[in-house]
Amino acid sequence: MLGFLQAGTGSLISMGIGVLGATAIVSLLSSTAFAALLILLIGRTRIPALVEMPEGEAVTAMH
Repeated sequence: MLGFLQAGTGSLISMGIGVLGATAIVSLLSSTAFAALLILLIGRTRIPALVEMPEGEAVTAMH
């Protein structure tokens, strides 16, 4: 999923530079940074509280 987002963002920026010219690079990159900030803030609101584990307990993960 992350590779898909990176490739899509890169292609949109490349297309934007081709259509809008080289002067639009800063605005295109700042818009992707703003989108990343929105994703971070939306994801943070879905986490209700930080869960801390005691030092002695081991966490097992099944694959």
